Parts: sequence; C-alpha cells; structure tokens
Amino acid sequence: MNKKESEKIQFSKTFRPAGFTLIELLIALLILSIVSGVAYGILASLTKSFTSQDVTAKTQQYLRIGIDFMARDIRMAGLDPLDTANAGILNATATAFRFTSDKNMDGDVDDPAEDVTYQFSGNKLQLIDNQGTATLNDNITDFEFIYFDTNGAATMVTNDIRSVGITLTATVPAGSAAPVERTYNTLIRCRNIGL
Repeated sequence: MNKKESEKIQFSKTFRPAGFTLIELLIALLILSIVSGVAYGILASLTKSFTSQDVTAKTQQYLRIGIDFMARDIRMAGLDPLDTANAGILNATATAFRFTSDKNMDGDVDDPAEDVTYQFSGNKLQLIDNQGTATLNDNITDFEFIYFDTNGAATMVTNDIRSVGITLTATVPAGSAAPVERTYNTLIRCRNIGL
C-alpha cells in the first residue's frame, strides 16, 4: 500500500459528516421536553399565585371603599342642626339600615342623599336613596348589621342605637386559583344620635 492509499483509508476512518445521529437528536429532544415541562410548571404556579394575590388585594380595596362610603353616611345619621328635620334612624335590621340626616342644613330631609338605606340583597350591598339604587359591592357572601346602645350592648330598638357594627364577607373568583374570601369588620359611631 502506498502512502496515498494509506492516507485515504486513515481519512475515511476519522472523517465524520457534520450533524447529529438520530440517538443524539432523541436525547436532546427528551432533555428539551423535560426542561420545558419544568419551566411550564413553574410559570403556571407563578401565574396562579400572582392572580390570587392580585384578586386578594383588589378585593380588600374594594371592600374597604364600600365600608368607608357607608361609614361616612352612617356617622351623619340623625344630623339635624336646626332641630326641625326630625332626622334619625328609621329602620334597623340585620340586613338593612335606613336613616335620615339634614346634610345641607335646610331644615328638612327631602334633598338628595338625606334619606339613605344600605341593604344586603342577594349577593349585593346596595345604597338606596331618592336618586335610585346603586350597588356598592357585589360577590358578598355574608353580611350583617349589629346595633349597639350607649353602653355597648346589642340592641334592635331604633331609639337606643348609638353605633353600628358591620360584618361583610366577599368571595371573589381568582381564575384557576381557589376563590378569594375576605371578611371586613368595623364599628361606626353615629355622632349625631342622642345629642
């Protein structure tokens, strides 16, 4: 064998065409599938957690706004600076609270937002006044007004009510995560009653 033939044989033994074998491709595909599956699982978990936290924050803010709106009005219950409007508490049940206040101080309670009812109906917390009915919060699963006298004892006698306790629970869907449930409790003093 001459030198050229020897080089040719040696070259053919060491030369491999560029590319991958089928086994190498299958192994790479298997590794890529495993990494993609793990990444997808992590991403899905993070997305579910983010959605749940976002819904929780929005639910708390949403409930706080509704309660703050009610508290502002309830504090004004019975406002009657001229002592001619006969303002006060008209109805007090576990799911509805109706009261009047002379907010513009004209001696009557016939003006907008001076005869107000807050009520729980269905799954909604509603405000009813002479301008109509507005929904403050929906997705409410539990609601209760509790009334207290000057000594802090529970009462249902409208003339004895001096403060109003509110318990409000909302359950809000959170996408693929479990629904978010939040409860808010507050006690509001009726500043103008019993003066």
